[in-house]
Amino acid sequence: MAIDISKIKKEKKVDTQPFKLNTSILSKEISLNKGFNDANKQTLYQELSLLMNSGVDINRSLEIIAEHFKKEKDKKTIKDIRNYLIDGKSFSQSMELIEGFSPYEFYSVRIGEESGRLQMILEQLATFYKRKIRQRKQVANAMTYPLLVIITSIVAVGFMLNFVVPVFSEVFKRFNGELPAITQTVISASDFFNKNIFLILIFIVTIIATIIYVRKKEWYRKYYSAILLRLPIAGELTKKIYAARFCHAMSLLISAHVPMIRAIDLVEKMIGFYPFEQVMKEIKKSVMRGEFLYETLQKYDFFDRKLVALVKVAEEVNKMEVVFNELSHQYNDEIEGRISVMSNLLEPILIIIVGAMVGIILIAMYLPLFQLSTSFG
Repeated sequence: MAIDISKIKKEKKVDTQPFKLNTSILSKEISLNKGFNDANKQTLYQELSLLMNSGVDINRSLEIIAEHFKKEKDKKTIKDIRNYLIDGKSFSQSMELIEGFSPYEFYSVRIGEESGRLQMILEQLATFYKRKIRQRKQVANAMTYPLLVIITSIVAVGFMLNFVVPVFSEVFKRFNGELPAITQTVISASDFFNKNIFLILIFIVTIIATIIYVRKKEWYRKYYSAILLRLPIAGELTKKIYAARFCHAMSLLISAHVPMIRAIDLVEKMIGFYPFEQVMKEIKKSVMRGEFLYETLQKYDFFDRKLVALVKVAEEVNKMEVVFNELSHQYNDEIEGRISVMSNLLEPILIIIVGAMVGIILIAMYLPLFQLSTSFG
């Protein structure tokens, strides 16, 4: 979404009507913002910062931004914020009244309003969501090819078990000979697959539907995250991703002069990963007891020695904002490198696995034929 600032500056206000307070909006419950996703938030903060830096007031800026959203529900979100502003509320209060914005966001904006650094806060929020979206895309891109390979292998193996193996099985029955163990295993698997294909499909659909239904339940988040963190490569990558988000969030909040306890509390609500949320709660308790931040960080393996050491120095020289910002950049670079390595490793491994599966089925089918031809020879 590109906004031409030169055109906006040339516009003149022609509305000379007396200002009327829009009270109708106060009686409405706004609950549509579940669809106001991270990409929309990045656009909102980025364009709002750009327009305000160009001298456009916040009401006019929101009006312009709303026009550039394509979906009506996204336009309505921006218009609802603007209507709250017209009713006399601040930008942060307007965000707080609308579902979909986290405490991390509207508290940061509130600090920006009070300190006169709103534009800087908006820029940093835009940067935060830009990085978050980029990381998500990198993971998605890294997993696209492996997923295609997995799906292709499932289709290929399913086709062979459903159509190819039964043909060979009928041929083998005519000879009444003893089949190799590998052939018997593949034929048994084919028979089971053909007899229970609908039950298998129902089972798969049920599993997927159950995961979708319970994915936000606390017990599921707890066990899912525990399994994820134990995976050899994905576990370490996950820790890096959330450490990077922690550092960027702390940098933003500290630069906005948010008190340490409140900053930790907001990061806990913003992160959205169960183990990290629990760690943040414990860190908050420790800091409230008077411990230094670095002392409590070193108790948890989410934070490596480099982070703990730099935070210790930052606390001593009062440079927390600078250190957290630099750590955020370093972790993001590491994440990009690890995602690239993970993608490069997965591709050949999956190709080998798929080749082995297809090869086993082919060997199982042709081995009796080779034995038969040898006996005739």
